[in-house]
Amino acid sequence: MAKTTTNTNIDADILALIERHDLLFARLDALYKMEQDDVTEPERAAIMHEAEELAIQIIATPVHTRRALNGKERVAVNEGFDGDDMARRVYVHDLERIAARRRRTVTATDHAAAPA
Repeated sequence: MAKTTTNTNIDADILALIERHDLLFARLDALYKMEQDDVTEPERAAIMHEAEELAIQIIATPVHTRRALNGKERVAVNEGFDGDDMARRVYVHDLERIAARRRRTVTATDHAAAPA
C-alpha cells in the first residue's frame, strides 16, 4: 500500500478569503475603469459591500505564515484599514505568532538533528 502524505497549510482558509478579496478588488477596479456609472453602480456597490465585510473578517483572523500576513496587509491597504489602531494591534500579534512558530520549528529541527 502506497503511503500518502497530506501537506496542509495552516492558513489555507484565510488564504482562500484573501484570494476572494483580491478577485473582488480587481473586478471593482475594472468597473471603475469602465466609467459607465449608471450601468456599473449596482454591481460596484455589491462588490464594495462584500469586499469590506471580507476585509474585516480577514483582518480579524489570526495568521501563522508570512504569506498570509502579506495578503492580510494587502487587503488592509486596499480597504484603507492600514492606519487603523486595531488592525495594527492584530498585525503585531500576527508577527509575534509567526516568530514563535518559526522558533518552535527551528527548535524541533535542532532537537531532531542533535546526536543522541
